[in-house]
This record gives sequence, C-alpha cells and structure tokens, in this order.
Amino acid sequence: MAGAFGGNVVLGGEIDRVGKIGALPHPQFPSLTAPKVKGVWIDVPPNIGTYSKVIVANKDTEFINASLAASGYLHPDYWEFTIGTYKMFETIYTKELPQTIYSGTMMAMIYPIAKDTPLRIDFVNNSGTSKQVWIDIKLLVAPADADTLILDVLDA
Repeated sequence: MAGAFGGNVVLGGEIDRVGKIGALPHPQFPSLTAPKVKGVWIDVPPNIGTYSKVIVANKDTEFINASLAASGYLHPDYWEFTIGTYKMFETIYTKELPQTIYSGTMMAMIYPIAKDTPLRIDFVNNSGTSKQVWIDIKLLVAPADADTLILDVLDA
C-alpha cells in the first residue's frame, strides 16, 4: 500500500500581511526589478599601467554586483570599481579563480545609480604581463525602462 504524508505549517506575523514585503527598507532591498547584465572586455597589453572602461546608463539603475575573470592572474595585479566619485571596490587583488563581489545580499546594500553616472572599471596591471580581462556588471532597472536602457561602454 502506497503511503502519503501531508502537513500544514502555520505562519504568522507582520511579514505575512499583504503589502508588507514591498515596504521593506531600501537600499537593503531593491526598488527596481528588471535585471540587466553588461559584459565589458579589457585587452591589457604587456605594460605596467592602469587600463579602464567606463559604462554610462541612460536610465536610473541599481547596482547588484560585479564579477571579474582574466586570462592570467599574477600578483600584484588588482582591480577597482567606482560609481561616480564613490570608489566602491578598492584594491581587489586578482585570484586564481573568477570572482564575484555582491552588493545586493542580505549582508550588503543595493546601490542606487542615477542616470548618466559613470561606472568606472580600472584594472591595474602591476605585473606587466598581457591578459584579457572580462567584467560583468549586474544591475536592476525599472521594468518600464528595460527595453530602452542603453549601457554605453567607453574607453577611459
């Protein structure tokens, strides 16, 4: 005879009331909901120096995270990420595996970005070796703006 198991879990409290989830405090929780990921590639020559790209959005967005991978990892290479004048990630040394740094987690904040604010990625090639660097920037945008969002990538 086949058996079945069933049960009920009763939950209560403020979080269960309609409309309370949307009222959770920003910037701990996002106010925009349509995801957008922009990939950026930097060709780093075999010279010591800083190699940069700038991304500019034509709509307001919220920053979730950035990830970086490279074709080679050597100490003392590192990267930095700046939103407007705020250096969010500073001296992030490269590791043997691609890395992601999350802003939008329970232990961090969603970072609002006004349209036309430059997002600057700097790769500091202190090892002086050539490599390719790939960066993915994860953002949120308002659903009404999702189809018209333009993320321009410029050499810095």
